[in-house]
Amino acid sequence: MNLVNAFLELDNLLHKYSSYWQFIPFQHHDYPWSNPALTRYVDELKASDFNKIDTQLERQKMCFSDFFPDMFAWGEKHQLAMSAQTEAASPFWLKTNIAGRKWQQIQAFSQSFPFKNRSIVEWCAGKGHLGRILAFHHQTSIDSIEWQAELCQQGQTQADKLQLPQKFIHADVLTTQAELLAGKQHVVAMHACGDLHTKMLAESVKHQVENIDLIPCCYHLTEAETYQSLSSYAQQSQLALNKDQIKMAVQSQLTGGNRAAVLRQKEVTWRLAYQALRADLMQDLHYVPIPSVNKSWFSGEFKDFACWCLQQHNLTAPGQVDWQQYLSLGEIRAASIQKMELVRHVFRRPLEMWLILDRALYLQEQGYQVVLEEFCDYQITPRNIVIRANIPKRHGNVCAAC
Repeated sequence: MNLVNAFLELDNLLHKYSSYWQFIPFQHHDYPWSNPALTRYVDELKASDFNKIDTQLERQKMCFSDFFPDMFAWGEKHQLAMSAQTEAASPFWLKTNIAGRKWQQIQAFSQSFPFKNRSIVEWCAGKGHLGRILAFHHQTSIDSIEWQAELCQQGQTQADKLQLPQKFIHADVLTTQAELLAGKQHVVAMHACGDLHTKMLAESVKHQVENIDLIPCCYHLTEAETYQSLSSYAQQSQLALNKDQIKMAVQSQLTGGNRAAVLRQKEVTWRLAYQALRADLMQDLHYVPIPSVNKSWFSGEFKDFACWCLQQHNLTAPGQVDWQQYLSLGEIRAASIQKMELVRHVFRRPLEMWLILDRALYLQEQGYQVVLEEFCDYQITPRNIVIRANIPKRHGNVCAAC
């Protein structure tokens, strides 16, 4: 992939189609696009197909490629290769306390890990599950950096029990003044969020760390209210992204099961039903956010939830309320929003690629050779893209890659 060309093409497409994804569905009572054919199409979709379309990239392409042909053509043109599997699977006893899907992700990353005979730094390690697997397979020193002392203790206990060369470093990577990285290292991070992974990139560049393997996640978890571009190309983009738009890139969910999906839909319906009640009380159709609540609320009665919401907005329920009527209005609005989301989510993966390409281009501009790969199948985790970067070796004054 030519990173520059891929980014510029994608940047133009996302800007061209911005009216289809740069909006918040809860704030709209009608489709925010001017495309009668698309409107008719989504209105005719069966609710029973929504989840399949939303979670299966091929199904999504089949449904929407006629409406956004150049967007899907870009994806085909720049399809990422799957990482080569280079080592044996890990023994089962290394799996202790690692959930099934997380174990699959770590296994896939470990089996594709391009070990360069360097000491490895595991950035934002948690309990150090990934570092433990890499230490076992490569018998090289692993420094696992984590800010929660309890997780460091648990991870160190496990590493010592297995006699692995893994050492935990208790540090907050965002505030520490300690030098955590050095040149002849290989720094890895699996699903490090927002500011945590951009800090890793900045520190890696500062110390000219020779090898980087980053699987970024949760780009919206940052102190900045608007997106702070890393590469010079993204800084020149016409796109202006806020946190809500960035968050869309990681909203794909494959876990949770049917019960969790039903609960999410019930919460959306109740929130929209309350908004209909508030709109009638205040004669104001503008969406007003409701604080996050414990999911136990949605095992009770809608009336109790609505009264709690009214309190949050300093309102009082009228004497007579047809609660079922508002629930019905919530269901109608929820169905409309689901259809908006189906269209919006066509651009979820492209937006994620835009964010990843920004990081890849930043590293390339700093002198790194960069490759993007899928380290596992999308159905194992939607965050399945790894940025692999290394500083080319030089012979005298000539770069070996030139």
